[in-house]
Amino acid sequence: LLPKRLPAMPGYEISAIYKAARTVGGDYYDVIPSGNKVHLIVGDVAGKGIPGLVGMTLARNAIRYSMGTEASPQKLLVQANDLIFDDLAPTMFITVFHAVLNPAAKTLVCCNAGHHPLAVYRAGSKTIQRVGGEGIAFRIARGAQMAEGLKEETTLLAPGDIALLYTDGANEAMDPDYKQFGEDRLEWAMIRHAGLPAENFVRAILKEIEDFRKGAEPNDDLTMLALKAV
Repeated sequence: LLPKRLPAMPGYEISAIYKAARTVGGDYYDVIPSGNKVHLIVGDVAGKGIPGLVGMTLARNAIRYSMGTEASPQKLLVQANDLIFDDLAPTMFITVFHAVLNPAAKTLVCCNAGHHPLAVYRAGSKTIQRVGGEGIAFRIARGAQMAEGLKEETTLLAPGDIALLYTDGANEAMDPDYKQFGEDRLEWAMIRHAGLPAENFVRAILKEIEDFRKGAEPNDDLTMLALKAV
């Protein structure tokens, strides 16, 4: 269900890592070229194992189907949520971050359905900016109420900037004493490794997370998707 390969784009590098806490999991990511734009998606289902996989499959297919009729990430997520709303158990919430890259304009149009805001490393200031707010997860609302809770935000990507989409398995990874890796450590890891190519960048962050866990079993699925402007 995950992409077999990631598209090559002049001026950009894309890389992703997926680690299920069990044999299968409820995280997913997708990178889908569409015309002159590229859709980047990360999702997280409230559940692991087979239930998580089922929810992830429903969300993935609904989002891909909606891409045939909607170009706006906000409208696309509203339609996808409505398509699967009645098929999800009342307690099975799904968070999704959907970004649409326009390589010619160097813009990223973002919409957040209850997920972590996008973390963007800014090469000029060597700081992290958050983009995308919070929004409403799938199965919380539908139709016009869902649309009201989802906002789009556009950001520019300059050379050297890196946008990172990720799931709870990254920032909420725990060591043997149940201490979390946390957002601050994740952001400092981004800053430390920002000079690397995208593939090495996500692998370096993953190593920091695994070193922090000190052998403790993963408590959640982990996904990271990085987009670097070069």
